Amino acid sequence: MRSEIGPGNTSKDFESNDEDALKVLMALRDSKRFEIFRKVGEAPGSSSSEWNFGSSASTTSHHIKVLIEAEVLESARDGKHVRYNIHRTTLAGFARWAGRAGNPQ
Repeated sequence: MRSEIGPGNTSKDFESNDEDALKVLMALRDSKRFEIFRKVGEAPGSSSSEWNFGSSASTTSHHIKVLIEAEVLESARDGKHVRYNIHRTTLAGFARWAGRAGNPQ
């Protein structure tokens, strides 16, 4: 698989600041997007054609786009399929931010 680099899918690290944390929270606040996030966590490297959400392809595509732009998911092309994984760097940065939120310095 080769990584897709495009808008919202860069190698920029999570900055562990309020603005980046808000992007993650806003992306995951929608129940369908959270469900996609959960499915990708359960089946890393899966493609949207493997999920059954009962939503149209365009709706699922929109939700995936939001998750990629927030750097919650990352994509990689595998032949005719696009496979998705959780963006571990972003989630690790979010966890650091959340840990500091309860312990102001």
